[in-house]
Amino acid sequence: MVRVRGNDVLCWNCGDFSVDQKYRSLGIALKLRRAAKNAVDKGTVDALYAHPNERMAVIYQRVGHTCIGQMNRFAKV
Repeated sequence: MVRVRGNDVLCWNCGDFSVDQKYRSLGIALKLRRAAKNAVDKGTVDALYAHPNERMAVIYQRVGHTCIGQMNRFAKV
């Protein structure tokens, strides 16, 4: 769950590097991201997010992801 404008939203965290490096390719990245986006489009999950990553920008664009906000990270020392 994440909070968006004061509302709790069911959201997937899409880990870009959850595929072992030797198996990473443009093809598998596109398939995984399309499947995740399709789940949002079908209403299976409300939203998804990913940690900012310039190397994945091409994948995001090809799949049709839309950026709706900025991710802020907070840490307590």
